[in-house]
Amino acid sequence: MPPIDSRVLLIDDDPAILEMARLALETEGYAVDSFADSDEGLAAALAAPPDVVILDLMQGRTANDEVYKRLRDDPRTSRVPVVLCTVRRDDTIRRVLGERPPRVLFKPFRVRELVTAVQEALA
Repeated sequence: MPPIDSRVLLIDDDPAILEMARLALETEGYAVDSFADSDEGLAAALAAPPDVVILDLMQGRTANDEVYKRLRDDPRTSRVPVVLCTVRRDDTIRRVLGERPPRVLFKPFRVRELVTAVQEALA
């Protein structure tokens, strides 16, 4: 069981992934907020910091490394664990990860991998 009131914020431009992740995490007892738009997701995270952020590294052709950096740099979210999701297995990841590597899930991932990543982030 997740800690009471654990809230996960999802940012991914793929509606199927958002729905799958939301259902899987809600089934495990997490409260979930999901956003297809990275700017809206970032604004929500800064307004009410979640316990964990799951961030799609690539939104279409745009890298979400700026969203990741804003989450890391803002005092409201700097300690919130981030799990990155990506299909990319190249230098994009290294460029974003920098000194403080978060957990990375490579797409396609299994539901159990997602749940485990969230559990580990909260541990």
